[in-house]
Amino acid sequence: MYNYLKADLYLINMMLDHVKLLKKTVGQQIDVDYMIDLEHVAYNIREISDETKRTLPELDWTCVSKFRDLITYEVYHFKPGDKIEL
Repeated sequence: MYNYLKADLYLINMMLDHVKLLKKTVGQQIDVDYMIDLEHVAYNIREISDETKRTLPELDWTCVSKFRDLITYEVYHFKPGDKIEL
């Protein structure tokens, strides 16, 4: 179980880091570093393991699927030089 929890915590941390980067980039042009981060997140995103969900049942895990939707949108719509607007 430890390996699943460790991997899932890495995923959650990666998601939070990307959201921070997204907020920091709002109003600015997307650069290559942002696209590299986006590619890394898109490649590594996966579902949270059932073991972790059973270990932490009080958490709402739907945020992972919402984050996956955000990443999918970014992958298909963002390109270097675009400006992120909310």
